[in-house]
Amino acid sequence: MRDHLTTDSSLEAADRIREWLESRLSAAGIDEQSVSHVMLAASEVATNISRHAYGGATTGRIQASLALRPHEVRLTLTHYGEPFDRAACPTPDLDLPHEGGYGIFLVEALMDEVAYDMNRPDGHRVVLIKRLQGQMTGASRYNAPDEPDP
Repeated sequence: MRDHLTTDSSLEAADRIREWLESRLSAAGIDEQSVSHVMLAASEVATNISRHAYGGATTGRIQASLALRPHEVRLTLTHYGEPFDRAACPTPDLDLPHEGGYGIFLVEALMDEVAYDMNRPDGHRVVLIKRLQGQMTGASRYNAPDEPDP
């Protein structure tokens, strides 16, 4: 079974993706901390896509694909805006606090794996993987086809 969500590129897209994720992950019996981590990471990535890949334009598209496996959650966010160059993002200096610029580092700290698959003909992808300690307890299991391993 697969689960996908397509939304516009407005800043409200992050809210829609978070709500969609919470309902699916909670129904699948994912522990509360993992749900929170995935939701926060997804929100950060979706916000960055809206602000940076689409430059704030609301006419773009963000596709979210969720794959729940017995010991991991895999979320792929695909967009068609400007690609993201991870190498161009320096590590923030925490001794010189400032507003903004921490999102991608927060995402990478919350998730077990983050892969950036840019410049694809079928859209730019950010793949978020969260490993689970135990198996899911819910009856639902979502499998997204054609999800490459990062």
